[in-house]
Amino acid sequence: MDGARAWRTAPAWVTLAAALTGCSSTPDDRACTEIGAESGVTLAWRPADFGDRDAATVKLCVWERCEEKPSGNPKEPEALLTIPVSEKIGGDHVAVRLTVTSRDDEDEGEVIVKDRAIPRLAKYQPNGPDCEPTAWQAAFRADPEEGLVAEKVAARK
Repeated sequence: MDGARAWRTAPAWVTLAAALTGCSSTPDDRACTEIGAESGVTLAWRPADFGDRDAATVKLCVWERCEEKPSGNPKEPEALLTIPVSEKIGGDHVAVRLTVTSRDDEDEGEVIVKDRAIPRLAKYQPNGPDCEPTAWQAAFRADPEEGLVAEKVAARK
């Protein structure tokens, strides 16, 4: 191949190489970093709000799927629990339930917090609007007095 012909076909090879290595770009040639994100509902809380080490059980439900974990070490600044949802749900509403129960060995424990919410999932695009992925998320903080407190999801449209 002569030098002039090789020069004319170089952009095609660069595009092919970028596609094969997983690099992508937006229409304005801004590279996508391919940082991932998952759709779901996240609950955060301060373990100290619920007593001594693992003094309570935190249970989060999205529709009928539930996850629970001990409240955690009160010296830690935050604990998290996330329940994934399908990306296909889009910006729909979901039913969320929170129950925080004391971990009393003598009986089932006393309910400390019980609350419900029906948030609309927020669109989250960590790489910006022209790059994948697109995730749908809701975030809450568990408060011993207020129950579920909605937190802002860093949404990009």
